[in-house]
Amino acid sequence: SDPRVLTVLAAGMHKPYVHAADDFAVREHFSFANQADAACSYTDVAFDRFATRFPKISTAHLYPGVVRTNWMIELPLSVRCLAWTLCGACLWTCVKSGDDVGVEFARALLLDEKSGGGGYRTVGPRARPARKNWGKDGQESEEYKKIVWDATASTLKERCGVDVS
Repeated sequence: SDPRVLTVLAAGMHKPYVHAADDFAVREHFSFANQADAACSYTDVAFDRFATRFPKISTAHLYPGVVRTNWMIELPLSVRCLAWTLCGACLWTCVKSGDDVGVEFARALLLDEKSGGGGYRTVGPRARPARKNWGKDGQESEEYKKIVWDATASTLKERCGVDVS
């Protein structure tokens, strides 16, 4: 068998959340920027660790760029109209459709040169390797990964009864 995992959440595009050690859940230092940094960098760490633990599984963590979706549908009509007027028409021409992105990343995962070999990689727009922001703001990569993984393992055990340590 040749198992493969595909995840999507701004792979490698956010810096490490600087308060991960003392505020893992981003409650004390909440902001949208901190929430994005935490969610995306925690996902990077989790799949890096899962790939280490399960080396026969090929894992691709993706950052597709901006994708045309109906994410504004939840907003009030007046806000949607304003957003569309200000930037929607311009954005519509610059972003990719979900179908195009799906084809790009399915190809990246299914036609992978690592077939059967497992491993972890981040994939950016046009199925190219994504950059990684490890080490920004004085964070040491392995130290940050340990903090995040230990907190993740503890949370999964406490809330889901799953031991991934």
